[in-house]
Amino acid sequence: MILFTKEIEKKLQSNNKLNDVALAKAKPVCKFFTPHSNWTWYPFSMDEDGYCFGLVSGHEVEYGMFHRSELENYVGPMGIRIERDLYWTPQIFALISAHHKNIFVG
Repeated sequence: MILFTKEIEKKLQSNNKLNDVALAKAKPVCKFFTPHSNWTWYPFSMDEDGYCFGLVSGHEVEYGMFHRSELENYVGPMGIRIERDLYWTPQIFALISAHHKNIFVG
């Protein structure tokens, strides 16, 4: 599966140009997940070098950066790869954060 389609790249890169976005009310562009564990990524923006900023949920829920190649090149147990949720509906970060049992401050 292609994780970062041209359309997703374009949206992520356009969000990178936004200044002072209130993340609580911002919506990530897409959702990536590992089928074999509880890790989930919700990217909001991406710079020209491929670094994404968004919400990462795994052992804890936090906002941070990750490189697209980390997701694209990951191979888990039995060859399982990271997937894009094709049926996910974008929600604001405050709701996603609350869903993952994290209190959003900001």
